[in-house]
Amino acid sequence: MSPTLPRAYWILLSLTLGFGSVLSGGGFAVESDPAFDLSQSSTYSVKAGTPARRVSAQTRIESALRRDLQTYGLREVEENSDLIVVTHVLPDVQTLDQLSDESYWEFITGVRSVDPYEIRSASLVIDLVDRKSQRVVWRGVAAGKVKQSVDANENKIDKIVAKLIRELSAR
Repeated sequence: MSPTLPRAYWILLSLTLGFGSVLSGGGFAVESDPAFDLSQSSTYSVKAGTPARRVSAQTRIESALRRDLQTYGLREVEENSDLIVVTHVLPDVQTLDQLSDESYWEFITGVRSVDPYEIRSASLVIDLVDRKSQRVVWRGVAAGKVKQSVDANENKIDKIVAKLIRELSAR
C-alpha cells in the first residue's frame, strides 16, 4: 500500500471503518502487520500526507509525534530511515437541521422554522511505512468532534497522539 494514496481512499477508509461518524462520538483503532517486527526499527522520517487545514494543528500533530516517537525509542533522521511516518487529517463537517421551538407562527401557517447546526469532526490517521518494502506496517486512527477553541484542540491532539503511540508500544 502506498503511503501517499489519494485523499478519496482515506475518506472511504474512514467511513467504512466507522471513524467518520460524528454521531458515534469518535473512534480509535490500531492495526499492525504481525509479520513486521517494529522493535528492529530505530529511525524514522516524517513525510507529507494530507495536512490539517490549520497550520498550527499540523505543527502540533508533528511535534507530538516527534516527542512520543522519541519516547518510544525512535530517532528522527533526514535520509535512509527505517520507517516513514505519514499523517492524514480528514476533516468532516455535517450540517444538521435543528427544529426550533413551536411558535405562534407555526400554529397559523403550519410551517416550523429550522435552524442549521454544524458538527465538526476529524479523523487523524498515522501510518508507519517500512522504507524498504514501502508497505504500511502500522496504522493508528482516531476520530472525534473538533472543538471551536484552538487551545482545546491542541490539548486533544497531544492526548490522541500519545494514546496512539502507547498502542505502538503494546505491539
